[in-house]
Amino acid sequence: MNAVVIESTHDFVDGGCNACPTVKCTTYSLKYKGMERSLDQLDVVSLVKELAMFEGFRQKLVMDFDEEYVQFCKGEQLITVVEADNQIIYKTRDNTYTLSNPEKTEDHERVFAAVNQILTELYQVEPLSFIEKQNE
Repeated sequence: MNAVVIESTHDFVDGGCNACPTVKCTTYSLKYKGMERSLDQLDVVSLVKELAMFEGFRQKLVMDFDEEYVQFCKGEQLITVVEADNQIIYKTRDNTYTLSNPEKTEDHERVFAAVNQILTELYQVEPLSFIEKQNE
């Protein structure tokens, strides 16, 4: 089983004026197969996108007349990702996976389980183990 290391760093950011408070910002980086990338946020959509690209998939934005969606292609494999009414729908020729309420969650184990399910069932990627590290 391949290991994915997710490191988080916390910084305090000053708003820049007297009325703006100092806020705690968390940034995440993803290390996999000897490479490192930053994550937009620690959620299913961001992890699936980055890990699919690590696995050799290419991302393409398709803009149709009345909709737009993202496709991930690798050889003969094609996965379509559609955003619709508070859902993200992952589709292949044979399978569909619907992710309801795709907002960021604090339950990382649920996020990792959903990522593994999408990657193994739709992208045909071997199951991954996730290791979290917190940098101070």
